[in-house]
Amino acid sequence: EKTSELKSFYECPELFELPIDGNSKNKKWVLYGGSGDYLVGEFDGREFHPETEAIKFSYGDCFYASQTFSDIPEEDGRRIQIGWGRGDIPGMPFNQMMNFPSTLTLRSTEEGPRLFAQPVEEISLLRERTIPHGVELNGSTRELKEIESELLDIDLSAEIFGAKEVGLRIGSVEVVYDTAQSTLRFKDQSAPLQPIDGKIQLRLLVDRTSVEIFANQGRVYMPVHHIPEDGDTSLALFSRGGKASFSYAVHELKSIWE
Repeated sequence: EKTSELKSFYECPELFELPIDGNSKNKKWVLYGGSGDYLVGEFDGREFHPETEAIKFSYGDCFYASQTFSDIPEEDGRRIQIGWGRGDIPGMPFNQMMNFPSTLTLRSTEEGPRLFAQPVEEISLLRERTIPHGVELNGSTRELKEIESELLDIDLSAEIFGAKEVGLRIGSVEVVYDTAQSTLRFKDQSAPLQPIDGKIQLRLLVDRTSVEIFANQGRVYMPVHHIPEDGDTSLALFSRGGKASFSYAVHELKSIWE
């Protein structure tokens, strides 16, 4: 028996309930499809009643048809998602991959409740060496020569003092924040991103075939297919057109298969 219909959602649906800001007495239902676009609303057991227009979740090219795990123990309570990381891998006997699992939360924003994504906390089990540091740049670049691994979990905060662009170079490509446009860019992907108290915060998972970016505590999620050119895994911070102050912790990771 057909009980309801929603336009613009074609395959791989997901429907789950989440508390807003962790408040168990204030919950909303989330419905999303293969593209990751989602609706927030109410579900009466038969019909979903949307309270928003479709909202974009993923701003990258390496994400589709994600699903969340059900029956997670109540004492854990997380809503954990894993997606299909699309992208060719030349010279290998396989194709495509799975994105890194992320924890979804529903949080209040100036636009209403929105999904946030953060890497699952278990990634800390893969950390082998951490390099914390801070640096102020004024239209210059700082090479991070002390980094030796190609597998990285990076926490980066940039406080902007007039810089037009700030960011991180990964090999030959750049993660760039354009302060005039309030836009985050990586390769040919982009997302709107507003600074918080003059700062932007980035969490980056750098793998052999992808870079997954979680910006401002997961308000923006940008998973991007990326294979370093000629194996170049160098890192560098930069500011252009003015000053910016960076603080960061780079965690070198071991293989998940070890």
